[in-house]
Amino acid sequence: MSTDMSFPSPAGDRPPSRIPANVPVVAFVLLAGWTAAIFLVPQFRFDQFSSKARLPLETVGLFGAGLVATLAYVRYSLTGLRSWRLVAVAFVVLAASQLMFGLVLPTGGFRAHSRLDFYQWTGVRAIAGGLLLAASGRLGRSSTGRPPHPMRSFLASSGLALMGLGLVAGALAAARTHLPRLSTATRSAEAFSIHHLTGVDVVLGLAGTALFLTLAWRFGGMPELGGMRPWVVGAFIVAAFSGLHYMFLPTVFTNRTSTGDFLRLGFSSLLVLGFVWEAVRSQRAELAQSRRLVAAYEAERARVVQLDELDRSQAELFGLLTHELMHPVASIRGFAVTLLRRWDQLDDEARFGVVERIESQTTQLRDLAEEAITVSQLDAQPFELLRRTEPAANIAHDAAEMVDDLGGRLKVRIEPAGERAIVDGDPARILQVLRNLLSNAERHGEPECPIELRVDAVGEEVVFSVADEGPGIGPDDAARLFRRFSRIHRDGNERAPGAGLGLYICKRIVEAHGGRIWVQSEPGTGSVFAFTIPAGR
Repeated sequence: MSTDMSFPSPAGDRPPSRIPANVPVVAFVLLAGWTAAIFLVPQFRFDQFSSKARLPLETVGLFGAGLVATLAYVRYSLTGLRSWRLVAVAFVVLAASQLMFGLVLPTGGFRAHSRLDFYQWTGVRAIAGGLLLAASGRLGRSSTGRPPHPMRSFLASSGLALMGLGLVAGALAAARTHLPRLSTATRSAEAFSIHHLTGVDVVLGLAGTALFLTLAWRFGGMPELGGMRPWVVGAFIVAAFSGLHYMFLPTVFTNRTSTGDFLRLGFSSLLVLGFVWEAVRSQRAELAQSRRLVAAYEAERARVVQLDELDRSQAELFGLLTHELMHPVASIRGFAVTLLRRWDQLDDEARFGVVERIESQTTQLRDLAEEAITVSQLDAQPFELLRRTEPAANIAHDAAEMVDDLGGRLKVRIEPAGERAIVDGDPARILQVLRNLLSNAERHGEPECPIELRVDAVGEEVVFSVADEGPGIGPDDAARLFRRFSRIHRDGNERAPGAGLGLYICKRIVEAHGGRIWVQSEPGTGSVFAFTIPAGR
């Protein structure tokens, strides 16, 4: 059997209680001061005769004790902890005594047998306190799991406790003429004096107080109570001082009311509030846990969808690259075989032409390999930039020198604001974007059409643009131009060469810098590709 937990929270982990931990200490100090004032100053004593107040007072007490017993039984049925069963039985005893001696049997003022009433009430407190003390012990805190028949074991325990209560009440009733004298049993608040207290008064009052203070200390050491702990400890402190107040004026089960009656009601009320407080916290914790589980499920589901999309993209990339790589590889092999078999039959000009074709195809292979590697890096991990400040004009001139195929067709135009502009980014990645845009302009434009690389600065951004006088781009192609594997349609159904990854990579690089990229084009009027990079200082 597990013995390491008691009073567990059904919802698991709970947020800490909002009631400060020093509240029971403050309650103890205030009650001690109030009790001392009642003991020493007659004006602080309260003893009022009211035959109409007794019925609602005892009814409220009965309702509170019964509600606590019910809530404790519910916890026992859910957890199987013996401690909750003992707590429920203890409050069944209190409710039964409240019903029998407070409501069923006739009550009067300071009756001749009010001494017996006080002894019977003391016996009830002793039985209930003993059950609560057992609940706070190691045996009471053990569990055998959720009980198969919780109601059966609860009723059996309650029956035994009520039998014990009946035996104690019967024994006290049989010996009522021999019970020790209680001086306060026939005294009103005005007539009370410390000198009227007998030794039995003091022993019974202090014993009850010590019992419930011990319960407060024992239950205060149970972190498993969670948010209920301050309420439970406070309730036991109130019960402890109610015994002292009844020691002064034992108005229990009579038509007179005193501060002890109100403290007795406060005991049950605090316990009910503790159960309600914990139930609300449990509901909130379960709701928060449900929301966390839903959020985790949605995040995991999104991750699965992302991984599926990544797998499909990688498969599509692999298939497309395999298809695209076959053409330059086949061309390079054909040219190499031509040189090998017909070297002696070719003149120098023909040989040079074949070598140029081989160089062109190897360049295409290099571009495809670089694009494939870049896309794999973009999909596999967050995009990383090696940022530093660099003059925008220097980057533009470096890009122009990297594109030898353009020859004299490329014009670099640096605006006055661009001459002073400094970019804050990764120069190598920005060069990659410019090289891709210039290569596209050379590939898709007419052989003799000029191409312009322009640098300008607008506000806090540096604007790079590449303009050509090619055939332009239609609206359908422009709308999906920067997507993965997107290629421009030419005449009929013919697509432009390439894997359709270059502009997608450009978009990812520019957005990683915090910039934007776009195209302005109409069929027959050429195209302008532009992007921005944040300006540096």
